[in-house]
Amino acid sequence: SAAACALTNLGNNIWGITVTYPDTVVGRIQRYKFVNGDWGQNEGSGISNIITGGCGVLDGSDINRTLTLENQNTTVTFCWDQCEATCSTLVALPTVVTGAVSAIAQTTASVAGNVTADGGDAVSTRGICFATTTNPTTANNIVASGTGTGAFNANLTGLTANTLYYVRAYATNSEGTAYGVQVQFTTLAQAIQTFTVTYRVDITNYLAGGDTLAAGGIRIGGDFASRGTSLPNWTPSAAACALTNLGNNIWGITVTYPDTVVGRIQRYKFVNGDWGQNEGSGTSNIITGGCGVLDGSDINRTLTLANQNTTVTFCWDQCEATCSTQVALPTVTTTAALAITTTTATLGGNVTADGGSVVTARGVCWSTSPNPVNTLPTTLTLGAGLGVFSGNVTALTEATIYYVRSFATNGNGTAYGNQVLFRTAGGSGGSTIIFRVDIAEFLASGGIINSIVSIAGNFDSRGGNLPDWTPSSGPMTESSPNVWERTEQFDGSATDSLYWKYVQGADWSDGDEGNEWEAPFDASCIEENYNNRKILIPASGRWLYFSQWARCGVLSPSTLIPVKEGPIAYSLFPNPAQDKVNLVLPDAENPTLKIVGMDGKIINNDIVSEQAGHFTIATTQLKPGKYMVLIVDKGKLQKAGFSVQR
Repeated sequence: SAAACALTNLGNNIWGITVTYPDTVVGRIQRYKFVNGDWGQNEGSGISNIITGGCGVLDGSDINRTLTLENQNTTVTFCWDQCEATCSTLVALPTVVTGAVSAIAQTTASVAGNVTADGGDAVSTRGICFATTTNPTTANNIVASGTGTGAFNANLTGLTANTLYYVRAYATNSEGTAYGVQVQFTTLAQAIQTFTVTYRVDITNYLAGGDTLAAGGIRIGGDFASRGTSLPNWTPSAAACALTNLGNNIWGITVTYPDTVVGRIQRYKFVNGDWGQNEGSGTSNIITGGCGVLDGSDINRTLTLANQNTTVTFCWDQCEATCSTQVALPTVTTTAALAITTTTATLGGNVTADGGSVVTARGVCWSTSPNPVNTLPTTLTLGAGLGVFSGNVTALTEATIYYVRSFATNGNGTAYGNQVLFRTAGGSGGSTIIFRVDIAEFLASGGIINSIVSIAGNFDSRGGNLPDWTPSSGPMTESSPNVWERTEQFDGSATDSLYWKYVQGADWSDGDEGNEWEAPFDASCIEENYNNRKILIPASGRWLYFSQWARCGVLSPSTLIPVKEGPIAYSLFPNPAQDKVNLVLPDAENPTLKIVGMDGKIINNDIVSEQAGHFTIATTQLKPGKYMVLIVDKGKLQKAGFSVQR
């Protein structure tokens, strides 16, 4: 009659109660019986099979069931007055528990669940449902995660930043779908977007007039907050205001602004040392030239801040951009070689600054010796100006290591980018390995990358025949948002184990991932005692190693898969799609397919093989946007893009 003794109707004539015991009672015998209302209608009265069936005992004049308590969660199920577990084919709903939410980021999270009982029938599907409203069901967003009883985990993607979500675990059997308790969490706020303004001043005319450069050099100054801009004040003596000497009398500083100040007016002036020698004093052309304003009694330059990276260059006390023909060299970087065959490769670079003068020529040069220069015939000119460039080089020698540098030429001369190397295919062996690392999870957990990611390792001291890398000589390239990569060539003799780690910035002091290993990871992919990654270098072929920062688990397509040249024939329709996409691979033998979002994350999605070479991809659970199918078959990799529209 006590409320604590009341069972819950689970449906289909099955009633149940869960009792919690302390571990101090392990080994003791629990005596109990089921009662219809009160003792007058209990199952142990009259003739009963619970003794003869062997699951009960005559305890004095009472017939009781017995259970020896064990140190584990247990479920016991019987028919009334019988030992049988079920009295008919009727089943109850499963029992499912919603676990903790972890790895919460701006657009992703991980949720645990556990099916503790199947209700008497196999659980055909289980997972997590989620929504921005309470008590989500499978009619909302779901992430399926296997079948049957036991613990599981589901990764939620496509979430909205800084948003409250409700989640419940679910499990379905033939009786229907059961839900766990509701759990809520809030995604991380979207990171503040920023943009930069590079302020540069040419002091050639200032020095030509007889002035000398102060000991502190050129600074930028202004009393900005008092002008109503809500921007920080700069005072010339502050170290943050010091410009860098770019050469040829040009000084510059780059300032980072949050996007919350877009549209505001920045007032500033250039200062030689301190306020006593600022360009706005005395007679000045920065008003008459239209690039400044008389602000009270002060002459200041003005700039309306735009939501984009900007460079402004002036002469001292003038609006002109340059005061002489003197300029600095351009700034250019070399990118990794791509599409390498026995005699060809795609080479390129990026001109990020023109040095104050138009870049008239840019391109790549290569040689079998280090530090090549742009002399014919091993030079390929690829346009002019700023920006990214690439082109195909031919007539290379099979199985040969080449050194490559990009170059850019302006009125002051030719500048060269960093040196990269590659090995042409063929010959007696040799391999290419693309090292790729995804740092999104690292950033979401509060990590900071200092400008670049590098690859490094002390290989020679490990007894191998490979050269040591130091972070400053192993910079990686950001190939897509939060994904960095570097391509390395190894000749046929390099078949030892390769050890390496990723580094924040260009030096060990910036922090290496070897100090940040976290579970879960596969111990077979690290070098014991050194926290280095390790692989055995393949004797030949082109390979990809794609992992996350501080995790051994590899990402799409898989660990060290061969990536060979040559497309895979396919057709994909409809595109754009609404509820499904058809993918036809007429020549495929045993393809592996993965769906990837534009952020590079793998998406758990249904891919069904309708018949040989014909697959359908369900898109009902995908948010509108662009996606990619990664197709791996017969050692080839093909990317097929599609979009989802509603």
